[in-house]
Amino acid sequence: MRACALVRAVAGPAGTAFEVLRAEAPVGLFPGSGAAPGWAQLWLVGTAAGPLGGDDVEVQVQVGAGAALAVGSVAASIALSGAAPSVMRVRVVVEPGGWLTWAPEPLIVTAGADHRVDVAIDAAAGAHVWWREELVLGRHGETAGRCVVALRAARDGVPWLRHELGIGVPGWDGGAVLGVYRTVGSVLATGRGAIEDAPVVAPAAPEGGTIEDAPVVAPEQDGRVADLRLEAGGTLTVALARDRPTLLGLLPPVPVARRSHAPVAYV
Repeated sequence: MRACALVRAVAGPAGTAFEVLRAEAPVGLFPGSGAAPGWAQLWLVGTAAGPLGGDDVEVQVQVGAGAALAVGSVAASIALSGAAPSVMRVRVVVEPGGWLTWAPEPLIVTAGADHRVDVAIDAAAGAHVWWREELVLGRHGETAGRCVVALRAARDGVPWLRHELGIGVPGWDGGAVLGVYRTVGSVLATGRGAIEDAPVVAPAAPEGGTIEDAPVVAPEQDGRVADLRLEAGGTLTVALARDRPTLLGLLPPVPVARRSHAPVAYV
């Protein structure tokens, strides 16, 4: 199945509105509630099973200057096996003064799947981004198939982040990559774990140090988290855990975004 979805959110006198909202199965786009005044809320809904082997889906998200968009999903995505690899491409542009939070439910990689996620983010100067990705390796008692998640981000026209994780490739379950952990998540933010001036709940640093000094090890080795400052500004937080509840406890929470015309926004 080949499909494309397109979203464009723009600022208006009453807040953010959708100028373009177009989708094809298996992606459904539904405006909804949950965002604060001035923000638009968008829910991603799977209108067919998948991603299924052979699917080729692209989602394009454009946030206009001064607009504020919060994106979530109503359920996890489940990568399934098929006759050919599947791919999901996400292309994001955030214009100057635009705000975007992206926090869908996780991608679950089932046995036999061969899936690729390719994300490209272009954030202009003065744009604000909070981007969360989650990966769950297999359903209960199941060994995960193959999955590659690649993230390329630019900020103000210069490279911001190049990050790629391959599951099912040699060494992926070694101690230098995921080890015993079967959930992995990351948050890329133009601010420090949240949208600029939003409150941040960061993991406690080791005694005598700070979060910038070293990766943090969670109690009882149920998970690990590293909070990294990026050369082009902002932060990347990466967490590993044995299960999703533990993972969510390690990652920064979806931020409460504050600004003059949008005091609070939730995903």
